[in-house]
Amino acid sequence: MAYFEWTETLNVHVDQFNEEHKKLIGFMNVLYDACHDGKSDAEVQVALNEFVLFALKHFEHEEAYLKSIDFPEYDRHCEMHEQLKIRFNNYVQLFERTRELPEDFFHFLEGWLLNHIALIDAQYAPTQSAKK
Repeated sequence: MAYFEWTETLNVHVDQFNEEHKKLIGFMNVLYDACHDGKSDAEVQVALNEFVLFALKHFEHEEAYLKSIDFPEYDRHCEMHEQLKIRFNNYVQLFERTRELPEDFFHFLEGWLLNHIALIDAQYAPTQSAKK
């Protein structure tokens, strides 16, 4: 069983972002497995880099979408993404120094799924519906 799973509670009612969130979860699971299945530091580094790069691309896609629908909380949402980028960068730097990712990194990712995606990202679905 995967550590992270996409469930209907993560459905943001925008197909593109549901698919991107599922891919993010896939990258998170690869990274979790690499850290917990005794993979080499190089393999963990690759998994971490792939996850972060995809997350950054996802943020770009989401911000462009939010701007296109005149999302009222656009600036606040972008600021949340900036805070996530800082956290990701801090963990990347930590891994580069110590060659370890602490368990709290995975708790942080789990919280991100449950709080940011399920609660914050879900807010843009009603905005899109109102635009139609």
